[in-house]
Amino acid sequence: GSGVVHRRRGWGCMVLEPWRRKAITGLGRARWASGEPGVAALPTFDWKMQMEFAECRSSEDVFKLLRKYEGKVPLAPVTANTAAYILAKANKRGKPERRVTDAVGRLARVLMDREWEASSRNFVQVLWSSATVRVRDADLWDRAVKALVRRMPTLEPRELSEACWACANGGVQDQKLGEALSNQFASTLNTANDQDVAMASFGLATMDAMTPPAADAVARYIARRMDV
Repeated sequence: GSGVVHRRRGWGCMVLEPWRRKAITGLGRARWASGEPGVAALPTFDWKMQMEFAECRSSEDVFKLLRKYEGKVPLAPVTANTAAYILAKANKRGKPERRVTDAVGRLARVLMDREWEASSRNFVQVLWSSATVRVRDADLWDRAVKALVRRMPTLEPRELSEACWACANGGVQDQKLGEALSNQFASTLNTANDQDVAMASFGLATMDAMTPPAADAVARYIARRMDV
């Protein structure tokens, strides 16, 4: 589920549910303790900073923390993603403020600069955030597409569906990428849910990249769901 979005004093405010907040902070601690490669194992990773961003309830909270740490402590990819995601969730309705779009774009570049250290979830989520607040940075999206091609075989259905949606809404025009996403999603559709199928179908249709195998797989999925 998504965060609960409130309106308070004119700001779009998001409250992360307890389970999501726990997942953001607790899972990373477990990865760090286990020695798993990734952002949680980096010497520069600061869990106090990550928890501060995870507790943000509004765009203004995020901007205050970005100002607090600017030029002092480098943001780890997971923290950059958390900040971008909260900004995007709080500003996903209507046209976002320019400062929000610019901030999410900068945060996405922070993650892309250390993309190989980011989890697939963080990587795809920052693409979703960028598309949601209309980041139109050609170089950023070009780097994202290259990374997406490399990561594609390992992505889960939810990640694939969000990648399809993000590329479509981010203005990516790459027919080969769209067809690769389409075929990859078709191969994982047996473990997808309704939201995954809906997001992927929308994204692939928008990119005009729905391949016959994917179209057949989606049709079979819908037929099964209608029989439930």
